[in-house]
Amino acid sequence: LMHMVGKHGPEVPEPALKQRAIDGTNPITGKRPWHKRGNPNSRFNSYELMLEAYILATTRTERGLPRFTGKDGDDNNIVRMRLPGAGGGYMPNSKSKENPKFIGLDGFEMKFGDTDVPFTLFPIK
Repeated sequence: LMHMVGKHGPEVPEPALKQRAIDGTNPITGKRPWHKRGNPNSRFNSYELMLEAYILATTRTERGLPRFTGKDGDDNNIVRMRLPGAGGGYMPNSKSKENPKFIGLDGFEMKFGDTDVPFTLFPIK
């Protein structure tokens, strides 16, 4: 779980989250990509919500649900579910690069690798 906390945990400072939407700067390493394009980003509002998302995503079969809800563009198994108040994030703003748009997020996505081990967890719209 700890490797998932980094970029999407509630401890990511607001300015770092905003900067990622402006020029793509990684909120953990501070490294800026060569293309300097903003990335949409998100963080959970609390560790409790992050843990709730983790538990909801990893206990689906125990609750009589299909293990996954679909696949992403890279053919990874994923779980997407609603979780009101999960988090928030910034979207790049094409009209004003320095003013990304803040959005509240009421869902989450967990992605699973080749051996169906989760490798990332983040809030979504």
